[in-house]
Amino acid sequence: LKHSPFVPITVLNNLSWSDVAKISVNAPVLHGLTADVGLNRHYPRGADYAHLLGYVGPVSDFDLKKRDDNDPLLKIPRFQIGKTGVEAKLERALRGNAGTKRIEVNAKGRVIRELSRQESSPGQSVQMTIDTGLQNFALARLGKKSASAVVMRVDNGDLLSMASSPSFDTNLFVEGISTNDYAALRDNEFRPLADKSVQGIYPPGSTFKMVIALAALDEGLIKPNEKIRCDGHIELADRKFHCWKRLGHEEITLTEALEQSCDVFFYDLALRVGIEKITQMAKRLGIGIKHNLPLSGVARGLSPTKNWKLKTQGESWVLGDTLNVGIGQGYVLASPLQLAVMAARIASGKVVEPRIIKRVNGIEQKIPNHLKLDIDPKSHYAWTGGAQKIMDKGRVSKYNKKFSNLRTKK
Repeated sequence: LKHSPFVPITVLNNLSWSDVAKISVNAPVLHGLTADVGLNRHYPRGADYAHLLGYVGPVSDFDLKKRDDNDPLLKIPRFQIGKTGVEAKLERALRGNAGTKRIEVNAKGRVIRELSRQESSPGQSVQMTIDTGLQNFALARLGKKSASAVVMRVDNGDLLSMASSPSFDTNLFVEGISTNDYAALRDNEFRPLADKSVQGIYPPGSTFKMVIALAALDEGLIKPNEKIRCDGHIELADRKFHCWKRLGHEEITLTEALEQSCDVFFYDLALRVGIEKITQMAKRLGIGIKHNLPLSGVARGLSPTKNWKLKTQGESWVLGDTLNVGIGQGYVLASPLQLAVMAARIASGKVVEPRIIKRVNGIEQKIPNHLKLDIDPKSHYAWTGGAQKIMDKGRVSKYNKKFSNLRTKK
């Protein structure tokens, strides 16, 4: 891209104070050459916040081509802008506005006097909802595994932790990452550059059984105490769909099926409900929709329908597809963030939306008045009542105690 002749050119950067002093002393004879002090971003907790904060880097010609922003700051050599994460999504607000001054120069370019000046204004100060201690702990527990963990408040949607492992040091990118360092990150089989918490979509597995249960209850297709027999498999079109427990769970209720994660129970429910109703419930609970967060590459996930398969796969939906979705397999895909939203909506009974920005310039951001879920209160109570029974048996408290011990050891 062509630049105005008045835009300075960087001859050398990262000078020592000795070099700066030499240039300053000889400034009268070094026409057009000046030493200036700039600021660089430094991320003290780079790896902890790599995928959330993102990082800044020098403005490239590619950046200028894809932006409608004519801010003269972007033309300053090696000026840095947000490249990923919150740094990129809130770039304009974080950058502030440049100041200007009009000067008079002589034929040799030497400044004679200043004619006018307009002071710059700083960018906004943004505080996130993330708990730094919890974020660090989550990443420490994930270790070097390819994994993600999301912790979210069920009452207001505040995201307290969004960990994606393995992570990386964002400071490597600020001045321009070396070829070797970038290759090591790019070629890592565990994909450290990807934010698995919002970009990664995976089969949700048995966590999706909560969607099936609530859909069946809401449609009145099962009663809380109704029993379904599990003989270890269900037959459909001369094919057996097995339960994880080969000998089966015998006759069990919905609460017991959730507690023991019985596959046959939810195969049966999925057939009763049907894929269209399952998908409707999934979207009401936050799966298959894109949540509005200032992060890079937030995935929509997938709650499939008959039309979706016909358009994308060129094939008709079959009952076997519904059985697979019944246990969170097959075509259904969700991100860790979406599963956290699902849990929060079920627990609160409200359409809780995730948020990651807590304050701007010290002003608390308004938490929206979350609407109630469009679900029959009796159905919701029946479901949450069953979940409470599971917790009362000590299963959840046992893991809470283990988690508490881990934090104490840290």
